[in-house]
Amino acid sequence: LPLAAALHPETNAPSPRTSREAAEAIACFLEGLVRQLEVPRLGEFGLTPRDVPELAREALASSSTRSNPVDLTAAEVEEILYAALETG
Repeated sequence: LPLAAALHPETNAPSPRTSREAAEAIACFLEGLVRQLEVPRLGEFGLTPRDVPELAREALASSSTRSNPVDLTAAEVEEILYAALETG
């Protein structure tokens, strides 16, 4: 859990005590970084929710997912892609 605590050393936020708290702290940090760096969402490239099932299938068939430490289902990949389409 030290990584999550190190992400915002300037804040007075308590160090995460659980893996869930650590994951939430890291996700919050990454969301802020994406906003700060102005990383475009997938929708800004013309992708729509209709494209998600095919993208998920292609992602799961891709060699890059073989090294993922967590095996994802098609539904989980679709959920990630739908979130990446959202703006804000």
